[in-house]
This record gives sequence, structure tokens and C-alpha cells, in this order.
Amino acid sequence: MALPVTARGSVSGFEFVYNGAHRPRFPGARGRNDMLEWIKQRAAEARKQEKHSRWQEQKTRLIESHSQEFFEELTSLMAKSVALFNAEFEEAERQIGSFERGLNRFALERNSDPVVRVECRLDYAGHNVRYRISRAMAPRRKMFQTESTLEFDMSGKKEIMLRTFDSVPMSLQQVTQLLLEPFFEF
Repeated sequence: MALPVTARGSVSGFEFVYNGAHRPRFPGARGRNDMLEWIKQRAAEARKQEKHSRWQEQKTRLIESHSQEFFEELTSLMAKSVALFNAEFEEAERQIGSFERGLNRFALERNSDPVVRVECRLDYAGHNVRYRISRAMAPRRKMFQTESTLEFDMSGKKEIMLRTFDSVPMSLQQVTQLLLEPFFEF
């Protein structure tokens, strides 16, 4: 009588046992439940991805519907900040000379040394705020420019906020501090 020979088949999980008649025998229900476990795991991953996609869509709709209002609030806070800055520094050469408002944009400028101009605008399609800070130092008046963006994001409390390129969340006050900081250099 020949002894059974055990060999692994090419399909993982199947074990072929050859008896003397060379007929394969498959293991019983012992391995079949484990073989189908991947379906449950993949279904859980798919549900998790669908939930995340729905959350992203909701977040995008919320940002789109409130970004204009948020930028208007930022613009009015900048106007108040410029007035307070000018009240604090009474010397004409230190004051911010102009604050211009436009549709989805604002700009502020000081024409005395060092010359500083800050331009900020809402990029509605890109869900961000773009800003440019230009500085010119005496005596040659060489211009230095910094450009960057602040992206709209939603906090866990469903509050709209801006964050820097390195994902640091910023309040409206912090954004005004960022944009007014070059005016403190004399």
C-alpha cells in the first residue's frame, strides 16, 4: 500500500492529498472560511472610502458656500487693523498710506522707506487665498517679493479656517498679523 503524498497546489489555501489512486482530496470546511475573509475586509475598506468621499464632498460644499463670506470678514478686519496701526504710529512715514478694497481682493501700501505693498485675493476656484508681499529697501530700492497661498479648511467643529502650506491652521487674527508684519519693519 502506497503512502499518501502531500503537496501544496498553486492556489494558496488548497492542499492536495494524493492517495494511492492519485485522486486529489481537498480539505474540508477547515480552510474555506479563511479564504473568503478577504471579501469582508475589502468591503469594510470600500465603505470607509465611501464615507470619506461623502465627507470630502460635504466639506467642499461648505467651503464653497462660505469662502466669500469668510474673505469679506477678513477684509473688514484688515481695514480695522490698518486704522489701529495708523492710530498707533502717528508719524506719517510709518503709517500705511492706502487700503484699497475690490471684488474678492484688497491691497495695502506704505510709500515711505521701507516701501511695503501687500496684495491679497480670494481664489474661489482653488479654495484658497493668494497673497503677495513686496518690499523695497533704501538706498537702491531693490524689490523683494514673497508669494504664497492660504488654503481653506474645515475644523472638526465645522468652522471654516485658513491654513498655511505646511497645514498650520490660522484664525482671522493670525492672518491679519501675518499680512501686517512687514509694516512693523522700519
